[in-house]
Amino acid sequence: MGWTLTSVAARVLGPLGWGRRWVAPDAVTHARALAADPPAAPGGAPDLSERTWERRLAQASPADRKALEAAAAEVGSDARVIQRAAGSGAPVAAVAALAAAWASLPGDAKAAARDPLASPSGRREEGPAAVGVLTLRQIDETTCGAAVLAMVALTTDPFVAVWLATGRIFADHRPAAVAGVLGGDWKSGPRTLESRWAALQRAACGGEARRPGSVRVAGFARHAAVGPRADGASVRREVPRRVAR
Repeated sequence: MGWTLTSVAARVLGPLGWGRRWVAPDAVTHARALAADPPAAPGGAPDLSERTWERRLAQASPADRKALEAAAAEVGSDARVIQRAAGSGAPVAAVAALAAAWASLPGDAKAAARDPLASPSGRREEGPAAVGVLTLRQIDETTCGAAVLAMVALTTDPFVAVWLATGRIFADHRPAAVAGVLGGDWKSGPRTLESRWAALQRAACGGEARRPGSVRVAGFARHAAVGPRADGASVRREVPRRVAR
């Protein structure tokens, strides 16, 4: 059976007459079109990552601003990755170290940092999301929400994406999503792509096994219902994102 966040919302709002609007064929088609070709900001205005980058530059000291601009220039056409890395709040030293290492990173790591939801063609298309040879699946029935949180971290922070693909961190910077996995020594972290993906989900659950259908968010003792058991579910590029059992 297929489940999506929108279908869950539709079930809740169904009695109010909202349910059919969420899952109507024209709504699904429209959502898929937006995922494949997101609309530009109105009037050519900068998008969120660009605005965050501009704000980071505006607030930086002259020396830090120069270092950030040099890092973006160093990676050429992939400057947007550096902009997003800076927008994550990472220290300037970490952003500069990522830029310096960019040319030597494996293609899988670069692709994940650019957009982990993109297919090998570079576009967002229907199908399972993957990093390298790993299809990004929830690891068991307790990690529905944790898999979503891991994907949020993966798609919003290039440092998380590169760590997942390679196990590397830069200038000792540990993104929040990764800090729960690594602890005090990054060299003792998971050694394989599969084990890092599993550890990222467990860290999102607070490192504890939870009852099916709940997730402990970022270590806080607060739980959120996330739907039914869905063993082996794939996080998908399609919109709405389907979790298939």
